Amino acid sequence: MQKKLLLIDGHSMAFRAYYGLNVENFISQSGVATNAVYGFFSMLSSLVTHQKPTHIAVAFDVSRVSFRTDMLPEYKGTRGETPKEFIPQVPIIKEILDALKIEHIERENYEADDILATLSTLAKRDDYDVLISSGDRDVFQLIDTNVSILYPIKGVKTIKLMKAEDVLEKYGVLPETYPDLAALVGEKSDNIPGVPGVGPKFAAKWLQTYGSLRGIVNHKDEIDGTRGQALRENLDQVLLNREVNALVRDMEFDKNVLETLQFGKEPPDIKAYQNVCKRYEFSDFTIKHTLKALNINSDASDIAKSQDITPETDATETTATKTKNNTKDKTVDDADFDFELAAYVLNPGNSRYDIISLYEQYGATSNADLQNIMLSELEKRNQLSLFNDIERPLAPLLQKMHETGIAVDKQKMLNASEDLKTDIDLAENTVNTFGGTGVNLRSPKQLQKLLFDDLNMPKTKKIKTGYTTDSSALNELFAKTAHPLLKAILLHRELTKDKQIIDGLLESVRSDGKIHTTFMQTVTATGRLSSINPNLQNIPQKRESAEKMRTAFVPSDGYDYLLSADYSQIEMRVMADMSGDENLISAFRSGEDLHKYIASKVYNVPLQQVTPAMRSNAKGVSYGLAYGLSVYGLSQNLKITVQDATQITNNYLARFSKVKHFLNSLVQLATETGYTETKFGRRRYIPTLTSDIHALREAARRAALNAPIQGTAADIMKIAMLNVNNELIKNNLKSRLLLQIHDELILEVPADELEIVRQLTLDKMQTATKLSVPLDVSVGYGRNWHEAAH
Repeated sequence: MQKKLLLIDGHSMAFRAYYGLNVENFISQSGVATNAVYGFFSMLSSLVTHQKPTHIAVAFDVSRVSFRTDMLPEYKGTRGETPKEFIPQVPIIKEILDALKIEHIERENYEADDILATLSTLAKRDDYDVLISSGDRDVFQLIDTNVSILYPIKGVKTIKLMKAEDVLEKYGVLPETYPDLAALVGEKSDNIPGVPGVGPKFAAKWLQTYGSLRGIVNHKDEIDGTRGQALRENLDQVLLNREVNALVRDMEFDKNVLETLQFGKEPPDIKAYQNVCKRYEFSDFTIKHTLKALNINSDASDIAKSQDITPETDATETTATKTKNNTKDKTVDDADFDFELAAYVLNPGNSRYDIISLYEQYGATSNADLQNIMLSELEKRNQLSLFNDIERPLAPLLQKMHETGIAVDKQKMLNASEDLKTDIDLAENTVNTFGGTGVNLRSPKQLQKLLFDDLNMPKTKKIKTGYTTDSSALNELFAKTAHPLLKAILLHRELTKDKQIIDGLLESVRSDGKIHTTFMQTVTATGRLSSINPNLQNIPQKRESAEKMRTAFVPSDGYDYLLSADYSQIEMRVMADMSGDENLISAFRSGEDLHKYIASKVYNVPLQQVTPAMRSNAKGVSYGLAYGLSVYGLSQNLKITVQDATQITNNYLARFSKVKHFLNSLVQLATETGYTETKFGRRRYIPTLTSDIHALREAARRAALNAPIQGTAADIMKIAMLNVNNELIKNNLKSRLLLQIHDELILEVPADELEIVRQLTLDKMQTATKLSVPLDVSVGYGRNWHEAAH
């Protein structure tokens, strides 16, 4: 039998599980979070089931300190604090691994990647097949004919098997050259700076031309342009990067180490395994299923009722779990039943939508049984309409929008990227004039020295490594000092972020000249859509760079205009409707500027005496209440004192008293029932409203205030999308939907259909539902997205 070694980056998998599963749904009665533990062993079980390894090892980091931080002190220095709910879960994972007799290894002064590299090197010599499960791209350098990488793409289930050809296709270089590319480009997550202006595509071109980093160094003077100059100026950093990202392949291990990794060589301690699982309240089904998936034979793993439960998706594929509807239920057509979508409607934010988890949650014994149980639950909760009339028909529309894509003028986007590079350089020059010459603006340690030692600025919040230099703290510091250096640093960060967005968009343009974003329907707990690959919802809105980005989005061939239709103040309108507050309803019906009208009531002054500051504060309170902000959060947003924020909020709630009653009722009802609900029956379960953990309780309170409002707005937008699309089809129009970005729909339209499409879009969005206040929609069109939105 061919020996196969499965190597797992333990912290990488545990973090992926932590962020892939909502922590609020995995808290034991003793207050310990277990989402990382559950997800870790769910992924491990899936890997073992599908890959069938003969040997397994899990490698963990000891800490963030290693020989690499000696070489590059700022290495991984920008990573935030480890979530406190995550920290206790790693020992639990190790305890379960010990019980299952699966080896886990860690070494002082080394990283998990070095352990993976050394073990894979030893295994390769002994003719093992090697699979490495890691989310760190540095391990790509280990790929060869019998070493492959299981690289996570999304969530806790979607994994891509990376071989040499996959690295070549994605990055333009072979695995052995990937570290050279990474040294040139840098790695933001590890705080490793690359050559300014050099992205993966440029780095790959250089490597294709000169063969290796050493070849580039030997020919550095032949590379012209600003990037060539940047390369020469940053060569020492690049060479240091290459030393830092080289994995150690010769760590000292016992010569028989591979034999100790044989899976199943030593029988597991079933009792110890059950005890730790019970201690943290894992269900019997989970305990037994994990044993069965790991092919561990014991009385405890006999699952007579679950013999037909098998994962319907391979761990290396990205597909939604679906099954044919074999039952005749009056509420569902004879079509593919989407279990994930039904589970999302029943419990959004749960994240446990794989078929195994759904069997466990609903106690089902077959797919048909599971379907009937879920339909019964939907009917019992009055959610069949939400499922059948909104979410189900939306899925094929979102797929169609993904396939259509939106056209991009690449030259305009390249120009925008170059302009931002120029602006970034100017910001760096400003920093240099204040003594920041040679300072790496991405290094917290170097910034701390410049600001607090060299310039003796007021200290910010104390953290483990000194004083924080995050954007929030520097904004506060700038408000106090008005120092132009701080303005330049903040501008540099803003511009750098915008350039990363633009460069990411450029990399996402496919061979057809379009970006095909994927709209995710089952991610957010409020019902809003999310956008990935790339995320088009994170394009800034009001900065100059936003204008340049949007100008690059254009109609595709055969179309003349982009049309933008945007709901105005939809969440405020929903709050007015749901609260029934007559004064707020009157504000919308008055025809006056909403926030100016509200400010006149809050400050008790005539409309003509409302100042811009008053209007801004009134607007901030309105949205702060809708988003569940505390008075402290409001004071931070408005840059006013907590006392002033409290006074303004009290005045607001005194004038709009039913809003106060409505918001209080939301929290009270959610505390009593455990969930909130939109006008259309979309629920969000919030079990942590009564948590003993203050941070979880406060987050739950904000969610209870915001979810019904934001969720209702999301439902209205989805209804509007469906109605607009149906009307386009009904009228046999060529025009089509391209994007949904927050409260905005983007369509592309031929010239001869412009007026009819403008009118039908306006009509279908305004009449998506009936509220006690009008749904206000702004419609514009133009030769690009920027023009259309004006």
